Parts: sequence; structure tokens; C-alpha cells
Amino acid sequence: MKETHEELEARIVDEVRRRYQERGYVVEAGPVFEDGSRSDLLAERPDETVLLEVRYVGRRYDDASLESLAEHAARRGWRFTIVLVREEGMADEVEIPNREQVLRLVEDASAVDTSSWIASIAATAAFEAAARYVLSRTASAMPRPSALAYVQALASRGLLSPEEEQVLRRLIEVRNAAAHGAATRVVEDDVTSRGLEIARALVTSLPAAA
Repeated sequence: MKETHEELEARIVDEVRRRYQERGYVVEAGPVFEDGSRSDLLAERPDETVLLEVRYVGRRYDDASLESLAEHAARRGWRFTIVLVREEGMADEVEIPNREQVLRLVEDASAVDTSSWIASIAATAAFEAAARYVLSRTASAMPRPSALAYVQALASRGLLSPEEEQVLRRLIEVRNAAAHGAATRVVEDDVTSRGLEIARALVTSLPAAA
């Protein structure tokens, strides 16, 4: 009999617990916070604490717990990771950066020489981090971890204008060409710079965690 979504999520929670225990973490059920939100797991070892939430890809959840969990982790200096479970039972761990980490990535990418093929790769990575930060705080479901899926999710929520969506789609095309070693010039200064502006604006449009 095929597993239900709930059974699949429960199995992945157990697998993630074992995986972190094998890496030296003490793992237990996530804490219940003052607003009632609770994550699936909390993994602790001397060098870091990780708050883990397991979510089925494409399934919509009726609460705003992702936003709450992201903010609770940020305030405590914990790493926050969402484990995205796919229909076939595979799972992707997607780390959700905090505001400062995203803005640092944007600044680092802005410092890359725009004539370099690396510029579009760095800019797209910064956008992806910004998208994960924003979606964890504005959506009850997370898309598959890809730049294009993030663009689509942000656009569907009205968080990107049509112009911004087109810029980011072009940035991803340029990044893909650069990543695959295209011999022709793939750097587009305006697209790279505009993509970083959009990433920065996405993050700064949200209030910082208290």
C-alpha cells in the first residue's frame, strides 16, 4: 500500500533524526515556542544547534509556522533547515539563511567583477538565498530547491513585478550558460546588477526579526 503524505513525512523525520545522530548531534522533538509553533526536530552539539522542519513538496499547510520557526531560529542563533520530501520518497535539506547572511552574500556578489563569468553565478546564488529567506517567512509551502522554482513561487505570491521576474529568468539563463562553460560572452552587467538589487530589496522589504 502506498504511503500517505503523513506516513512519508514521519518516515523521513526518523531518517533525518538518525542521520544527525550519526553526525554527533543529540536529537529530540523540536521545542514548542511561546506562539505555539513547533518544529519536527532539534539537533544539538557543542558547535551548533539546528532546528529542522520536514515538509512535503507541493503540499500546502494551513499555518504560518515556517515564518515563526525561521524567526525563532534567527533570534537564537540557530541554523534553520527545511527537509523537503518528494513524492518518490527522496528528500532535500534546504538551509534557510538569516537576514545578515543573505545581505552578506549580496554584498559579496556585488564585489565580483561584472566582466567575470563568475558574476552571474554569484548573483544567482545570492538571489536563491534571498528567496529562501523570504519564502520561509511568507509562504506555507516551499518549492523545490531551484532558482527557477523560487522565481515562480515569488511571482505567484505577487512578490515580483513582471519586469523583475524577467530579469531573474534572464539571470538564471546567463548563470546556466556560464556554469556549463559557454565559450561566448555570457556576462550581462545590467542583468547581474539588477538581479542583486532585486535580491536585496526582497530581503529588506521584510521587517528584521525582533
